[in-house]
Order: sequence, then structure tokens, then C-alpha cells
Amino acid sequence: MLTGKMLAVRYARDRIIPRYIDINNPLWREIAERLLMLFRGHEGKTRGELEEERSELFGEGPSQIVHQGLAKLLEDRCEFEVISGHPPEEVRAAVFRAAARHRLAPPAADTLGEMCFDRDAVLREAARELNLTPEVVEQSLFADLKSEQRLIHFKDISAEHLLQRYNVALAQAVLYRCTRLHVTIRNEPPSRYRQLLRRLKFHRLICEMERVGENSWRLHVDGPLSLFSATQKYGLQLALFFPAVLLCRDFEVRAELSWGPQRKPKIFEVTPKDGLVSHYADTGTYLPPELGLFVELFRKRVADWDIIEAT
Repeated sequence: MLTGKMLAVRYARDRIIPRYIDINNPLWREIAERLLMLFRGHEGKTRGELEEERSELFGEGPSQIVHQGLAKLLEDRCEFEVISGHPPEEVRAAVFRAAARHRLAPPAADTLGEMCFDRDAVLREAARELNLTPEVVEQSLFADLKSEQRLIHFKDISAEHLLQRYNVALAQAVLYRCTRLHVTIRNEPPSRYRQLLRRLKFHRLICEMERVGENSWRLHVDGPLSLFSATQKYGLQLALFFPAVLLCRDFEVRAELSWGPQRKPKIFEVTPKDGLVSHYADTGTYLPPELGLFVELFRKRVADWDIIEAT
């Protein structure tokens, strides 16, 4: 998921329009591949080292917001771990105790006559206390910091899917500010609606369904507290539900937003024309082949009856 600082949008009166990237643009494909190479086969590197390499590749200017977003999505696919020869908190306690003793000891002077503090002596003393080597003490001292966590596994992805995921994540980042979501879905089988309702229940959301056509429904989605006042409390759950809607063939999404520090009312809309591709597995809509065969044979042999797919 993208953070607020990585959000790239433009404004058209009361509408918020994300700056989607063209996934077929060779330039973006090349950038995605370069970022993927940064994470592939680099097990053992720290977060800080990966961040430094990314900065060397693309810089840190405001124009690099898309690169930062792509890197964030790849980082979310990583598994990091604290690798230390000894619990870092115990190592720090021993080093701080040794440093305090050195501070209380008579001061020593260097060759120029200036007072000095021997860091190596502190590490050696802490190492003796913990029965470790000074090198292990130094390595373990801050091993639990986020920047020192080491990559142990990266779940790979193609450049095309990474760019598709970025566009969806951009729309999800807008939905963090959502107070109510309206989704119109047309010409989907009952299994699709069951799939959507299961997703809504999983994310603890409330849905009101309204029939708007012969085979069209409009879902009004929010959370329990929105019954009393407009709240952004459910923005994250609405954002997590959103990719399930993208599995539908014909839909319209209209989100009511509370935007900015002043919480101005804004509108965000999505249709299939935006070209967003869901990264969710299309589960729960499977029909066994024997059921399809039964329907086909029944329609051939019993002409005056009809079969309708329903719950």
C-alpha cells in the first residue's frame, strides 16, 4: 500500500483524479525492471542498503514520487528479519554500562593532550561481559532498527504486474479518505455478488443493495459508525475491498471523500475505462463442469422449462 506522501493526483473542481501511469510505456517498464533487479537475489542486504541503492538509481527529488511508490510496493513483498548474534537490547545495555564506567574512570588524553573516549575499549569490555567478540557486539548493537533489518525473502513479480499494482494502489490511497462508497455493477452472475458480499463481511463493512436495472445493482458501502456521522474510520477497509470490484466486467465506483486537513468534500470515480487490473485472486465464482453439462443437456431435452443461475 502507498503512503500519503506517495499520492500523485490532480484536481478537477470537486473531483480527485489519480495520475495513473501507462503500463505499456517502455520507459516505465524499464524503471520497473531496474527496481526488480534491486530486490532479486539480494537476500542478506539491509533495508538501509536497499534504500541507498534506490536513491543512487533514481534520486530523492519530488519528481521521484512514482519511483518511491513502486519501491514501496516491492518492499511490501519482502520478508525482513532481525539477524543478530545476541539480543540487541541486551548488547546495548552492556555497552551503555561499559560506557558509563569509562566515563567515571580517570580521563585519558590522546597524543595531542586532548581528552578522549576509547570506543573500542568500551566494545571490548562489553564483549567480555557477554562472552562475545567485539565484532559481534558492534554488529548486534542496533540490529533491531528498521534500517538494519535484513532481507531474507522476496516474492517476485513481473514488471507488468508491478505497474498494474501501482495504479490500483494509487486508487486505494485516495480511498483512505473515503467516507462512503457507491458501486454499480451490471450483468454479473449471482456468484459474483456472493463473492463481493463475502469481501464486505470480511472487512467489517455495511452494505445496502439497491436494484437499478434488470440485472444491475448498486451497493452503498460504509461502516457502522457512519450511521451517526461521516467518518474516515473505514477508509482502509474500503480501500482493501476496492480490488474485489475490479474483478467485475461492468462497474461504476463513486467514492465520497473527506479531503485534506480541512476535510473538504470531494468525489473520486472509477470505471473499466481507467484500465485498473485487480491483484486479487478471482475465487468463489467457480462453477464445476458437471453443473454446466447438466444445464446444457437439460435445455436440449426439456424445451418448455428454463434454468436460471441463482442462489
